[in-house]
Amino acid sequence: MDSVPHPDQIAAFVSSMPDSYTEYFEPSAIASHTAVALAHGEQLVSAGLFDVGSADIAGVCVIAEDRPGLLSTISSALFIIELKLVHAQAYTRTSPEGRRQAVDLFWLRPNSACKPLPGSTAVAKLVARITELLKGGHGKARELSLRANRAADRRIDTRVKFSEEDNGRTCVLEVETSDRSGLLLALSSALFEERVQIVSSAVRTANGRVFDRFTLVEFDGSPLNAERRLALQVAVISAIEPAKHTSRPPPAVEHRDTEPA
Repeated sequence: MDSVPHPDQIAAFVSSMPDSYTEYFEPSAIASHTAVALAHGEQLVSAGLFDVGSADIAGVCVIAEDRPGLLSTISSALFIIELKLVHAQAYTRTSPEGRRQAVDLFWLRPNSACKPLPGSTAVAKLVARITELLKGGHGKARELSLRANRAADRRIDTRVKFSEEDNGRTCVLEVETSDRSGLLLALSSALFEERVQIVSSAVRTANGRVFDRFTLVEFDGSPLNAERRLALQVAVISAIEPAKHTSRPPPAVEHRDTEPA
C-alpha cells in the first residue's frame, strides 16, 4: 500500500481485532494491514503485502467478508498460483459498517526456488483467483482439494487432538503432520464439508512438519460435542492420508478439560 494510515485509523483497526493480534504483529505490519482494510471498501476481496522481516518470505494480508468455506477458497487460490504456505494467522473482526470480516495473514514463498518472491503481481493474481472462486462456488475448490490429496501417496505421521477454549463454547482442533503442497487446502475443505465454522486458525511449519490450530464451532455457533469431534477426526485423517486411512484405525482423539454443556 502506498499511503500510510493515520494513527487514529490504525487505532480503530486494532480495536476491532482480537487482543492476541497486537501481541503477534509489529507496528509496521499493523499499519500495512490497516491500509488493506481501509482500501477494501465494497470489494469482494482485497489484499496487500506486509513486512515479515525475511528476505525469502513475503507477508500477504487478505481481507474478505467472512463466510463458510472462505479459508478453503483462499487455500485453493494459493494452490492455483503455486505459492507455498509457511505460516498463517486468521482472525475475524466487525468492520465500521457492521460487517463480519475475515482478516487472514499469510507468510508465503514460491513453490520453486527459481521463481521470484511473491510481490504486487502475485497479490493481484491471488485476489483475482479468490474472487473467481468466490463467484464460482466451491466446486472448483473441491476439485483442487482432491488433486492436492492425490499427491499424498506416502505414509504420513499424523497427530490430531482437541482442546477446550476457556469460554466453553469453542474448541481447538490441533493437527501435526508432514508438510506438503496443498495441505491447508485439503484440511480447510474437509472441515467445510463437515459443516463446521472456523472461528480462527494458525498455521506454522518447521523442519518439514506442519502444526495447524483451528478454533471451531458448529455453523449455528453451538459447541461441538464428542460425537462430532470423532467425525471431524476421521475427516481430517482422510484429508491428510487419502486412500491410506482405511488400512488402520485413526489415532485416538485426545480430550483435555471437560466437555462443553
